[in-house]
Amino acid sequence: MESTIKCTNPSCNTLIPVPKGAMQVICPNCNTWHLPSLENEGSNVSENNYDIDSSPNYPDYSLPPLSGDNSPNQSNFGSQQSMNPYEMSNTNEDSLKKEVPSSNLEIPEEPKAVGFLVTDSGEHLLLKQGKNFIGRENTDLILADKTVSRKHCVVEVAENNRQMNFTIYDIGHIEGKKSTNGVLVSGRTQRLQNHERIPLVNGSSIRLGNISLTLKVNT
Repeated sequence: MESTIKCTNPSCNTLIPVPKGAMQVICPNCNTWHLPSLENEGSNVSENNYDIDSSPNYPDYSLPPLSGDNSPNQSNFGSQQSMNPYEMSNTNEDSLKKEVPSSNLEIPEEPKAVGFLVTDSGEHLLLKQGKNFIGRENTDLILADKTVSRKHCVVEVAENNRQMNFTIYDIGHIEGKKSTNGVLVSGRTQRLQNHERIPLVNGSSIRLGNISLTLKVNT
């Protein structure tokens, strides 16, 4: 004999016909799954929160998978489709993990110091191999003094026969426009001209405006 149960969805409450012997039914209005055997016994638990372990005498009310010929025709119950809560995902999580190339994890090495320019206050300005631009702003070595041009000069370090050679020249040597207060080397009273490149040795003194520097070479 066919019976009816009321949908447990508070926003629905539709009366659902239950064929005799049916283990589960779907509300035709909201697609909510129901277990009539439990609900007819007065149980207040639904398919979303009942605990099988707490009711050891209940028969197996596991829902069949929604696939194959025995699946309910969802098109009969509106456009909303219910999701099978027992369907397992076949996604392989390992396939979603992207390998990070080991080269991206390498930390670039800090430039090796080949020498320093030491100020009168004892500050050590690191010199690296290649061109070291010196000026008041946006240069490799910054001297915050208004008598120093924004780009003032260059100390170039080149290796020859495993020996580091140091050379200094005014910025005008490569940009055509010389620094405002010039470059004086080792007590010279005449500033470097744009065409001049002067070699430096350990202990050479350099004056840029009001700033005095001394070359200290790593040995």
